[in-house]
Amino acid sequence: MINIEKLATFDIETAGGWATLADLEVENPKLAELWVKRCGFLRSRFENNEDLTDAELFELKTGLHAEFGQVVCVSFGIWKNGEIIMQSSCDTDEKVVLKWTADMLDKCNRLGMNLAGHTIERFDIPFLWKRFLANGMKPPALVSNYGKKPWELTSFDLAKFWSGGAWQEGFTSLDQLATMFGFDSPKEAIQASRVHEVFWKEKDLAGIQKYCEGDVKATIQVIKALQDATTVE
Repeated sequence: MINIEKLATFDIETAGGWATLADLEVENPKLAELWVKRCGFLRSRFENNEDLTDAELFELKTGLHAEFGQVVCVSFGIWKNGEIIMQSSCDTDEKVVLKWTADMLDKCNRLGMNLAGHTIERFDIPFLWKRFLANGMKPPALVSNYGKKPWELTSFDLAKFWSGGAWQEGFTSLDQLATMFGFDSPKEAIQASRVHEVFWKEKDLAGIQKYCEGDVKATIQVIKALQDATTVE
């Protein structure tokens, strides 16, 4: 059974740790070489990357790789008294965002809340865990899943739940789920692939936060619909 009032639903937005590959080459030539090597894999693995340069892939894909990226925004939402209550941190300094996130995670843990989100077990939780470590910070308990057995995980991953055990359904997008259940899609404002550009070129932190909070809101709405559908009268 789903108990939405015990869930702290969250989402993260990520961007590259540098604006361009050229910037990384100046600051850390060895890491830049490793990115170029990574690009070889990205082009061989995914057809839509074949015609993209290393620099173009840097701006499009580094936000997906914790070794080259950073967390720029985190939003938490809870369902309380029939409404969604939201809190967010969005900053150009990753450590500011991570410190705030650690405090939120510790608070959720003290209150006995479980984390919830869409694809959080595949992306958000491990990305946060890695970025805490990369910044010399101890990862909070709620995102420290290393060594845990599958049945010891307490988070509620909407994509995993929706799969119903079917592997391919685990990749159903939040956009699809929100639209199917009749909720506004959070993807109408900013696509995830544009967060790097919006962060580094447009410098629109408010826009990124709005997009992040939209993901959280849509996730909570879908979870609430699922709870209503699975509740036994």
